[in-house]
Amino acid sequence: MKKLAVVLSSIEVFHWEDLMILSNNYGFSYYKGIIVFWDRDYDTRILKVINMVEDYHELSNLFAVGETKAIVSLLWKKEIIPGRVPTIFSKDIDVEGDCWSVRNLIVPLQ
Repeated sequence: MKKLAVVLSSIEVFHWEDLMILSNNYGFSYYKGIIVFWDRDYDTRILKVINMVEDYHELSNLFAVGETKAIVSLLWKKEIIPGRVPTIFSKDIDVEGDCWSVRNLIVPLQ
């Protein structure tokens, strides 16, 4: 059991409850190492948001994204220190002419 504790201390553990806030149970995909949770309209513009995160060199800190009703949720792997999240993700963003609200979430690690 001690060996398991050592392994778990070196990796991030996510709980299903932490991910449910992104999911409407319409499925998920894996894109550029990020889990994408889909809602019923499967709006592929969410992939453009991931590309925006990549443009700011923060893709390795992002775990999952989801969008529903023009609210995009970014679930970060670790606590982002103030100022670390690019300012574009701390306000509404333009996604192909639509205004999406951004919700930054930090996974509470165990």
